[in-house]
Amino acid sequence: MKKVLVVSSSSDIEQRLARMLEKGAIPQEDYSVFVEKFGEESSASDGLFANVFAIDDLRNRVAIDAGVEQCRSWGPFDLVIATDEYSVILAAELRERLAVAGPTVGEMLKFRDKVVMKESLLGSSVRTPVLYTIDQLLADHSLLPVVVKPRSYAGSKGISVLRTPQEVLELAKNFQGTLTDKEVAFTEFSLNDLELEEFIVGEILHIDGYILGGEVMFCVPSQYVGTCLNYINGQPLASHSVEDREEHKRWLEFSREVHAVMQLPDGAFHLEAFLTSSGERVFLEIGARPGGCYIVPSIEYATGLNLDVAHIQCQLGIAPQVPGEDSEQFGWVIFPKQAPQAHAPKVGEVSVPDLNGYLAPTWTFIPTNEDDYTGSFFSYTSNLGAFVFNSPDHRLMKDTLQHLMKNYRVGAQN
Repeated sequence: MKKVLVVSSSSDIEQRLARMLEKGAIPQEDYSVFVEKFGEESSASDGLFANVFAIDDLRNRVAIDAGVEQCRSWGPFDLVIATDEYSVILAAELRERLAVAGPTVGEMLKFRDKVVMKESLLGSSVRTPVLYTIDQLLADHSLLPVVVKPRSYAGSKGISVLRTPQEVLELAKNFQGTLTDKEVAFTEFSLNDLELEEFIVGEILHIDGYILGGEVMFCVPSQYVGTCLNYINGQPLASHSVEDREEHKRWLEFSREVHAVMQLPDGAFHLEAFLTSSGERVFLEIGARPGGCYIVPSIEYATGLNLDVAHIQCQLGIAPQVPGEDSEQFGWVIFPKQAPQAHAPKVGEVSVPDLNGYLAPTWTFIPTNEDDYTGSFFSYTSNLGAFVFNSPDHRLMKDTLQHLMKNYRVGAQN
């Protein structure tokens, strides 16, 4: 029986692992868990596994050091695996400190740091947005607009667009190491912690799949309707699978080109890219983990493949079942919570448009008047409404998503 250390920033990881074991999706190994329970009232174990070390913040170095020593007493481990975006680097650090084979911090940094990520593709056939320095932007205003991003956050947190010379000057002179996500300030930044990149005009797609044995074994492309940045600013966000099978092949080839250069580890990946009006494919970013929001369940409803499970299976050396060519189309739409207000209102009236003549959702979340109308931090899953669809009728799915985006409404209580 192997000893496996599972590193996660998902507070429910114990329950998720238990379900995978119960279903036989992963083997009966000796599992230990190192988990961040950020924002939870209690960091106590759920009691499902004997060895669980929980901390309240992955940036807490004292707690991490204590966790390393605890894990050392549980080892030696055969494998250290990560489940999500924010556990990737910690898992690599634990491998190094516990002398476990596998990807190192240096090897995994290109999947977290957006500058290192794009620099790793320089000189290859993969086109990336041009990266600028603040001095270049001050000297040449023709480079505007540019996108400003924290180098290591996910889900469009802290992202903004500089469109005018005055905005560049203000960033250069007044940046105090603070970016905001609604009302939450991230204060650990300096200008060197930001990425300043070329603004690309085009459709944004996400390609989700998995690597096994060093090869891209499966991926499926989807197109965003709206942008993650606009979602932060209060607008709905949707996504639907790409119907054209030839486009599937082209995005598979693009994914393989990226992988050939970056050498993704075995496990799931979430790749984002632009498709310009001229047909050029431009790399945006990539994560060595499953996609967020409702990407995983929407793919599972349509194909039977759960990428969260596949991610762990691949790291354990187990081959997930590859979906057939007859899988249905899929899509989802979400509605964000609004920025905080002084009196923190609850949800009021919810107006769901008539879906007669449109698709019926496979899964929905519709808030009640017990739910908060506002949210102080960015979240795809803590929202004011979510709908997931799968169907062979791609056109009707797109129409349904647009219908909901235009007509679904949620009000606040007075």
